Amino acid sequence: MDEESLFGQEIVLSATRLKERILLSPVTVEKMDIKFIQQTASAEFYDAIATMKGVQVTNSSINLTSVNTRGFSDVTNSRFVQLVDGIDTADPTTNANLGSIIGIGELDIESLELLPGSASALYGPNAFNGIMLMASKSPFDYQGLSLMTKVGFTNSEAGGSNPMSIYSLRYAKAFNNKIAFKVNAYYLGAQDWTANDYKTDRNNPGSAIDLSTKPYFDGVNLHGNENLVDLSGFGVDIVSRTGIKEKDLLDNNNARTRKADAAIHYKMKGNLELIGVYRYASGSSLGQSFTKFAYRNFYQGLSKLELKADNFFVRQSINITNIEDTYDVGALGAYVNEYFNPSQRPDGSGWFTDYASAYLGAIPGVSAATHAAARTYADRFMIDPATGKYVASFRDVIDRIRPIDYQDNPPGPSFFAKSYIYNTEVFYNFNKIKWAEIIAGGNYRQFSLFSKGTIFDEAPDPGSEPQRIFTHVYGGYVQIAKTLVKKVKVTGSLRYDKMKDFKGHITPRASVVYSADKNHNIRLSYQTGLRFPDQLQQFLYFPVPGAIALGGSPSVASRYGVYDGGSYTLSSYIDFATKGGTFNPTTGAIITNPGNVSLKTADVPYLKPEELSSFEIG
Repeated sequence: MDEESLFGQEIVLSATRLKERILLSPVTVEKMDIKFIQQTASAEFYDAIATMKGVQVTNSSINLTSVNTRGFSDVTNSRFVQLVDGIDTADPTTNANLGSIIGIGELDIESLELLPGSASALYGPNAFNGIMLMASKSPFDYQGLSLMTKVGFTNSEAGGSNPMSIYSLRYAKAFNNKIAFKVNAYYLGAQDWTANDYKTDRNNPGSAIDLSTKPYFDGVNLHGNENLVDLSGFGVDIVSRTGIKEKDLLDNNNARTRKADAAIHYKMKGNLELIGVYRYASGSSLGQSFTKFAYRNFYQGLSKLELKADNFFVRQSINITNIEDTYDVGALGAYVNEYFNPSQRPDGSGWFTDYASAYLGAIPGVSAATHAAARTYADRFMIDPATGKYVASFRDVIDRIRPIDYQDNPPGPSFFAKSYIYNTEVFYNFNKIKWAEIIAGGNYRQFSLFSKGTIFDEAPDPGSEPQRIFTHVYGGYVQIAKTLVKKVKVTGSLRYDKMKDFKGHITPRASVVYSADKNHNIRLSYQTGLRFPDQLQQFLYFPVPGAIALGGSPSVASRYGVYDGGSYTLSSYIDFATKGGTFNPTTGAIITNPGNVSLKTADVPYLKPEELSSFEIG
C-alpha cells in the first residue's frame, strides 16, 4: 500500500455551482461536513459557524443567530444570504435571516458551505457580504430512524440558572430506489438571557462617568426614555421620560423553536429526479434591528417543487411568513409612559409640566430642586410613590396591546404581517461543450407584502384600507471556465439584475487559479457585489412616539415630499418650532416665523442599491 495525502480533496459546489476540489475553487470556501457537525460541542451545530475562518456571529437571542463575513452589517444582516437546499430562507417581511429557526436540523444536515465575501455574480442581489449553502441528507442515501436529545442549562447574572432542552427526530425510507421520503421534527426550549445594562447611556456610550442618575439618562436596556425635552426655559435641565426595564416589558423571556419538514423524492427516467419539500418553523425569540422586537408565535413556511438532473434544474418555491403576536419592545416603553401620563396634553399639562412644576416647588408636599422627587411625582400614575412599584394596571396595558386595527388605526407597538416570496429559478450546465465549462441560469422573484398598515406604507389615500404591496426582482448569469494551459484555469462570470424602482445592474467576477501540483494552488480573483434595499428600507411606515420611520422607495415615499429637498434638517426645525414657528398641516407652507429662523433644506436622496468591488489572493 502506498501513502497518499488527502489534503484538499474535499469537494465543494458553492464557488462555481459545479463540483470541484476546494483547493481549486476560484474564491475562498469554508466547509463544515457531516463528521464535523456530529462532533460539534455546541447546543446547536449552527453555533459552530463562529469557529470558521473569517466569520462573525451575532446572537440577539438564544435561537436567533446572525452570520456575517466581510463588510458591515446589523444583527439581522440582510446583506448575507442563507440557502437551504437552494431556497433563500430570508423572512419576506424584513428580509432578515432567522438563522437556525428555519435552518436544517442537526440530524438531517449533510454539509454546510460558506463563501465569505460577495457572491452576487452567481447568486444575485443581497449575497453581498457572503452566502451560506446548507444541504440536507437524501432519503435514498440516509435511511432509518434517528433520535437525538440534548439537555443542559443556561446561566446569567441577571436571569439566573434555567434548564435548556433540544429534541430532534428524523425518519427516512426508500422503495426500490425509485421513490423515497423523509420527515424531520425539532424542538428547542430555553429561557432567554436577560438584558440588564442599566448604567450605559445610549447617547454617551463611552463615558467613564456613571450617568444613570442624570435627568437626561437614556439607558441601553431601558425603554420609553428616548424622549428628551429641554426644560432650561423653566430653570430645570434636559430631561428624559422614565425608562422602563426591558424585563418588565416582556410578557415572558422564553426562547422556543418548533420546526418540521417533509420531503418526497421520485427518480424518473435516467438521472432525472422530482423533489417536493415543505418546511415549517415557528417560535418565540428576541430580534434586534433599529429597535428590539419580541417575536411571539410567528411562523415561516417554505415549499419547493424541483425537477433536476446532473446538468440542470428547474425550481419553484414559496416562502411565507405570518406574524401576529409580535411587538416593538422599545416603542412599547414609550406607549406605556404615554398611556399613564402623556408627555404633553393640548392644554399644556402633562408629564414634563408635572416634572418642572414639582422641581420648582410648585407642588405641595414635593421637595423643590430635587430631580428624584420631581420624577416620582410625574410618574405617580404608573409607579406607586409609597411602594416604588408599578401599579396593578401596568401589566394590563401591555397585555391589551395587539396589532393595529387598520379601521381604527390607533398607534401601538405591535405589528402584523403576512407576506410571501414567489421564486422561480433555472440552471443549465452545457456539459456537452468540451472546449470550456459553461453554465447559465436565472431567476424571477416576486414579493407580496401585507401588514395591515402596521409596518408598510400600504394605504395610498388617507382613511383608505391597506392594500398589498407587490414588487419584483429578476436576473440572469453566465459563467465560462477554461484551462488555458495545463496548470492555469481562468473563470469569468457576468450577471444582470433588475428590481422594480431601481435601475438594472451588472455584476462581473473573474479569477485565475494556478496549480503548481495537486496540493499547491495560487488563485487571484476580482469580485463585485450588489444589494438592492430590503423591504423595510423601501416601504417602511412605522409610527413611533414623536416621529414616523419612513422608507425610501420612490414609488411609495414620493407622496410625502420629504425626499430630494422636500424636508428640513431636524436642528433647524427644532429651532423654528421652539421660537413659535408654525406650518400649514396640509400644504407644509410656513404660516408664522416670529423668530425669523432660517430653515435648512435636508437634501435626502431616494434609496439606491449598494455596490462593492474586491480583490482576493489566496
